[in-house]
Amino acid sequence: MNVAIKDAEDRIRDLITHTHIFGGWPKDLVDTLIEGAQLRRFADGELAVRSGEASPQLALVAKGAFICRRPHKGGAPIIFDYLMPGQATSHIAVFDGYPAVFDIASRGESEMVFIPRKALLAAIALDPNRLMDFVLMLCRRMRIEYENVFMRTASSVRGQIARIILYWLRGQDPAAGKLRVPVGVSQENIAAMLGKSRPTINKEIGAMIKEGILARRYRQLEVLNVKALADIIEKESPGFLAQSIPIFTKPDGVLNAAD
Repeated sequence: MNVAIKDAEDRIRDLITHTHIFGGWPKDLVDTLIEGAQLRRFADGELAVRSGEASPQLALVAKGAFICRRPHKGGAPIIFDYLMPGQATSHIAVFDGYPAVFDIASRGESEMVFIPRKALLAAIALDPNRLMDFVLMLCRRMRIEYENVFMRTASSVRGQIARIILYWLRGQDPAAGKLRVPVGVSQENIAAMLGKSRPTINKEIGAMIKEGILARRYRQLEVLNVKALADIIEKESPGFLAQSIPIFTKPDGVLNAAD
């Protein structure tokens, strides 16, 4: 598929102004970003960004979800993350000019906005202080990655699953009760993210379902007990959640998963 959606300026503007990194940018800078920006639709499994190739544009998920993955010589790709609406990718490649590190593949029919490097740099030139918005976003992402490294070397499989699920729930209100992972994620996909076998993941998720922590609804994971997930993490990494609160705090009106 990979088709450009025509007359999409209003949708592009709405996405940009509701994304965490651009939420506070004035209209003239947003206008500059929109110049040359495209909204494109992708079929299931289609690549929006290909690893090893130049990616001279910032990409923002507009609808659906994308899988951030890396090919593996063993056959099945290694999954790095799921990208939800409002999340950015290629934010490093758009600045340093080096090729993209991951394949970004559509999960179901999805849409992505592409902002050309030229438009992004032109907007920053109008207000150089806005470069700090990217610095802060990259700092947040680095904190997440540092924790991921620690998680995969020091946490139990149960703790790793709890962290990933809470990460996917960011932006949702725990007081709302039952929370649902925004995209259908298979146990095989979770295994690919954590470098574990599928039976190992099945066993841990099955135990959480029996304990009343999780449930499956329409191929999606539903969290019935957020506190229980938090307790699993706190037991293995005391203080981690309290330290992570600023990472997930979002201004009012910003998309839940926005970076």
